[in-house]
Amino acid sequence: MPKTATITRRAVPRAAHREIPLDDEPLTPADLKAIEAGRQAFARGDYCTLDELKADLARDVARQRRRPRAKSA
Repeated sequence: MPKTATITRRAVPRAAHREIPLDDEPLTPADLKAIEAGRQAFARGDYCTLDELKADLARDVARQRRRPRAKSA
């Protein structure tokens, strides 16, 4: 096994240790309101596609790369 693969296996935790616990707390009125607002926005077409999101993020990254870095004192 290549050396980098061995280091990576040691550094990255096993998938079994990265499981997200089930959220068994009841929904609050605020949760229900937020869910309904999201459903209404989706029904209106007020959302972006994955391709639109990727393009937007790519523009942000390109903009940050063009911006001169501030000199530290």
